[in-house]
Amino acid sequence: MAEKYEIVITAEDIANAMTFMPLASKEVLTRSMALFCVEPVEVSGADGEPLPTMFRENRKLRHQIQMGILATMLNRNYELQSVKYRGDDGVREERLSWCMDADEYEKWASSHVMNQLERLKKCKNTETVNKVFDLLYDYKAIEMMLSGAIRDELEARNDVLNRAMQYLSNAAIQSAMDSMVDGEIRKALEDRKERKDG
Repeated sequence: MAEKYEIVITAEDIANAMTFMPLASKEVLTRSMALFCVEPVEVSGADGEPLPTMFRENRKLRHQIQMGILATMLNRNYELQSVKYRGDDGVREERLSWCMDADEYEKWASSHVMNQLERLKKCKNTETVNKVFDLLYDYKAIEMMLSGAIRDELEARNDVLNRAMQYLSNAAIQSAMDSMVDGEIRKALEDRKERKDG
């Protein structure tokens, strides 16, 4: 008995599919999506003092983006995921292009769309077979570029020297603020004493 899938990839989907994205477009897409695939992790030292934020990969969002890319290549409609991010005017929330909604992702993933594509490679229609190979090759190139862009983003944000400089800078600023406050309080007390004595 054949398994029933909620999402079924057909030869017609393959005929209408985008099987190639120019390299420059891949670069822009993967670099911009990588920004959303890293998330902050608050860390503290042994004494409980907060340390500069570290970042880790948001694998769930990466998978939703990858599935959104595949669905877009297949010219299929899907619900977009809402994401929060910090903009110039504070925290904003918007639907992210190329990122499939979590519930929609579950439908696509449980329908084993990648396996459906692999099975279409055995189709008797040579044109369909060739387009499936082309689509999967380009999709895998995008997938690898996204992984590389995420790795680059994590390395840049978690760079030990940058984090150490951030920590020292925060400590220096705090120390300067403490000194300035102490100095101003001391000066105010001295001024008050002079006025009293005078």
